[in-house]
Amino acid sequence: LDAHNGNADDGMWHQHVWRFRHLKERMASTPDAWFHLLDGSMATFVPQELRSRTLVTVHDLIPYLCMTGQLLGERPSVPARWLVRSSLKALQKCRSICTVSQATANDCAHLLDRDDCLVIPHAIRSLPEEPSRSSEWPQPYIFHIGHNAAYKNRKGVLDVFARLQERYPHLHVILAGADPTPSLRQQAAGLRQVHFVSHPDDDILASLYRHATCFLFPSLYEGFGMPVLEAMSAGCPVICSSNGSLPEVAGDAALLTSADDLDGLAQACGQLIDSPSEREKWRTKGYEQASKFTLERMGHQLIDWYTNVCIS
Repeated sequence: LDAHNGNADDGMWHQHVWRFRHLKERMASTPDAWFHLLDGSMATFVPQELRSRTLVTVHDLIPYLCMTGQLLGERPSVPARWLVRSSLKALQKCRSICTVSQATANDCAHLLDRDDCLVIPHAIRSLPEEPSRSSEWPQPYIFHIGHNAAYKNRKGVLDVFARLQERYPHLHVILAGADPTPSLRQQAAGLRQVHFVSHPDDDILASLYRHATCFLFPSLYEGFGMPVLEAMSAGCPVICSSNGSLPEVAGDAALLTSADDLDGLAQACGQLIDSPSEREKWRTKGYEQASKFTLERMGHQLIDWYTNVCIS
């Protein structure tokens, strides 16, 4: 149930107001139906009498972890804290929960006192096969994509790059995603050959993955970590942190190091920069790992979930 059918440009709180006003009516209009909420934050808007027929996908509990100081990040606003707490209470009463990783399932077991969560990983998002932009990126470069939340650790990307500059004076780093914060720009100003690509479309993103020497993703926590699979599917060797769900998603197809081990991350980058055979090895492993996360596999798991919960 994607409970808001407004414009894509609607803000988060606009959508929540819509849900508060209309979700109960929409759900009550089909009294014999079961409902699947696509995000845990929507659970708070489900009428109590319908929660026993509601299934929910929980991607992560990052807002709660940030709110309680268990994860580095900005403290949510007062309305957001209310929404987080209300959603957790509602999730405890919903009929069944699936999560996108075992890491998130473990969080649910701890915070919701539910050890019955089924893990159904995301299917990989497809990117263009033949990106039109292929020659405009400076070579060689390390690539990263992410937004500015502290747990994404964009600062760590530049910290790792700083350790590589003396040894590799011609190396560049490209950070794509959200517009950089003033503090990130200030950090970048002290380095050479740092480039920002704001809000790339899929064509540009595919090109950035395919022409990078390696993909660096030192996140402090992930509920899933789709960029790791995107990079693998595009043939880009991956270096990522061993935090959160990333070991599950990456399997044995990436070089994994703790997010706070900047020297170890830099060493892994150097390993790939120095050796074409190493890059080819991890590229091959990445293709194999990404091929496991198919839409067909996800669809079968969802159908099995619906059958077991709704018909049993």
